[in-house]
Amino acid sequence: MASTQPLKRLHIKLSRVANGIKQWRKEKIGDTRLQLALVKEILLQFEATQEYRSLSQEELQLRRQLKIHSMGLAAIEKSRIRQKSRLTNIKCGDANTKLFHIRANSRARKNYIQCLQSDNGIALTHKDKEEVIGDYFRNQLGTMVPRPDTFLWSALGYNPRDLSELEAPFTQDEIKETIHSMPGDKAPGLDGFTGAFFKSC
Repeated sequence: MASTQPLKRLHIKLSRVANGIKQWRKEKIGDTRLQLALVKEILLQFEATQEYRSLSQEELQLRRQLKIHSMGLAAIEKSRIRQKSRLTNIKCGDANTKLFHIRANSRARKNYIQCLQSDNGIALTHKDKEEVIGDYFRNQLGTMVPRPDTFLWSALGYNPRDLSELEAPFTQDEIKETIHSMPGDKAPGLDGFTGAFFKSC
């Protein structure tokens, strides 16, 4: 059953698009990392073969095609790792894949919580860590109770203001301005869609 909430419907549609793109990538492109590793291995074998014999015309043609293919796969991998690293402001001369790998791995290590200590011991599993975090914030926030007294605003000299505009829905112009201000080649959230995707759509 379709949801009546616009944001929920948009989320469902984007999830379906993401699944479709993943399936398309799996069928049409495949694992680029594995392909790049295989191409590099074959090129390395060609280099080793040249040490003791000359390559045939067919082998030379295949090597040229593999070199071109490896450049395309390397560009795809570089773009993927760059998005994962979340680096936006970087000079062209510094755009090397090793830097992106280091940044992406450091982000993953920094954002991962190894364990949490509580009164009941140390939580290691994902479920136990969820319970510790939930219990902590429930204790911090407490529960809502009726307030026996209230402020006498007139005695405090408070002038009420109309803040209804803060609850007004976002306008189309505000949404467009926000989308077009995003970096085009970065994935803004967990959905994995880049800013260029949203700008184009």
